[in-house]
Amino acid sequence: MSEALYMNKKQLSMAEQTTTRAFDVVDEQFSDGKQRHGRNHLRFHNGLHARMVSMGAVALGQKLGLSPAEQVVARVAGAAHDIVQLRGPGVNEDESAEWLDNALAEHLPPEAITMGRLAILGTEPIFKDGIIVSQKANTQKYPSKQAELLAKAVACADLGALYKPEGPLLGHELYREISGHNQRNLPPIDEDIVAFQKKQTALIMSYVYPLKKANTLLATHRSKVEKHTSKHLSQLEAGEIHSWKQLIEQDRAFQIANS
Repeated sequence: MSEALYMNKKQLSMAEQTTTRAFDVVDEQFSDGKQRHGRNHLRFHNGLHARMVSMGAVALGQKLGLSPAEQVVARVAGAAHDIVQLRGPGVNEDESAEWLDNALAEHLPPEAITMGRLAILGTEPIFKDGIIVSQKANTQKYPSKQAELLAKAVACADLGALYKPEGPLLGHELYREISGHNQRNLPPIDEDIVAFQKKQTALIMSYVYPLKKANTLLATHRSKVEKHTSKHLSQLEAGEIHSWKQLIEQDRAFQIANS
């Protein structure tokens, strides 16, 4: 590894302030994922998701041996990685990275700002046939090994809930978001949810984290989530699930049983 990133107390404080500011902006725009609804209420890409990514990235950073300053950059990048939404893949990440650049400009060392930018850009999903098969963190170039590990930690954390007890429920919250049923109008059980469940099952069965350590730290319930998700697909295809409430109740039961 090259020399670890160092920041003084003032710089660390500025990064932490920016983290708090990023969470506040996401909460205001998209909701906090709990009680507070934002201007554009999103069921998945909200403050709860931002906090989960931020925490997951730091946890991975600690396991990877990133310096305290690098962990702080991972935290702020996780907080800001979805601060721009509704613009589409690629644009969301570019503009979120630009937001972080502007927030940290003239306050942090240039290498810290570069790390944060690459971490956000690295969360951009790579699709094949409508299914996420990789992330830009696996393909972009890095100025140092630390920058690469930091970016891949944030990319892993972006899908960090995929194989956790809450994963199936969050997956269906994502469907509500992308299908336009963000408020009280519940999605119907139709061919659209079946198509989504097919892609979600394919993702669950094939996704590979950019970092191997994520398999033990984040993917705590992989086999159980795979089984639950496949079961949902079979039930939907067989017409055994008749309402959104029935679908979500199964997700909640799974979460409770495995928490």
